[in-house]
Amino acid sequence: MSTPFRPRNHLDENVWRARAFHTDASALADIFSDKQIDLDDWATAIARSEATGFPVKHGGAAWTPEMRILSALFSVLRPKVAVEVGIARGESLRAEREFHVPEVHVAYDVNPSFVGNAPKGVMAGVHDGTGPIALPAPFDLAFLDDGHSGGWTRRWLDTLNDASGPDSVIVVHDMRVESTGGDDRMCVVDFLRAHPEWAGYELRTPCGMAFLRRTT
Repeated sequence: MSTPFRPRNHLDENVWRARAFHTDASALADIFSDKQIDLDDWATAIARSEATGFPVKHGGAAWTPEMRILSALFSVLRPKVAVEVGIARGESLRAEREFHVPEVHVAYDVNPSFVGNAPKGVMAGVHDGTGPIALPAPFDLAFLDDGHSGGWTRRWLDTLNDASGPDSVIVVHDMRVESTGGDDRMCVVDFLRAHPEWAGYELRTPCGMAFLRRTT
C-alpha cells in the first residue's frame, strides 16, 4: 500500500546562494515515497543505463550522467504522457526512450531546424512556451532544457503548470549558476513561491537538475 506523499521543499533561495545544500540520489526516495520507489530500484535503473553506453551529448561529456538519469527516470516512473522542451540534436529524447516508450511523447523547440531531430514516435513541433500545449491528458513527466533565460523559463514553467495533473513531475536542467547565470534557478524558486501545490528538490549533477512534483 502506498504511503501518503509528504513534500519537503528543498529549493530555498538562501541555501542555494550559499551553495550549502547538496543532495544525491537518496532524494528520489523522498520525492517518490508514495510510489514505493526505493534506492535499489534506482540503482538498478542507473546501472542499466550506464551499461548502455550513451554517446556524449553535444554539450560535452558532463551531460552523459544526466542522460543516464533521464533514462533511469523513464525506466522507473514509466510515464504514459511525457513532454520535452528543447530538442537540439535529439540525444536526450533517445535516452528517455531507451527503456520505456511513453504512450504519448511530445517535444518542442523554438528552432524549427531542430524539430526533425526528434526520434521516430515523438510528436515534435515548434513552440516558444507562449500559450497552451496540446496533450490528450495531463503529462506525467516533463523535461525542460531550452532557452535558459528568465523570461523563457518562467513562460515554460507556467505553460507546463497549466498542462499538469495532480501527479505531474517537471525536471529542469541547468540549475547551476555556472550553467545559465542563475536564471533557471531563480525562476524555479519564484515558481515554487507562487505555486505552493508544487514541491521542489535539487539533484546535484554536473549541470544541476531540479525535480518539481505536484503535491495536489
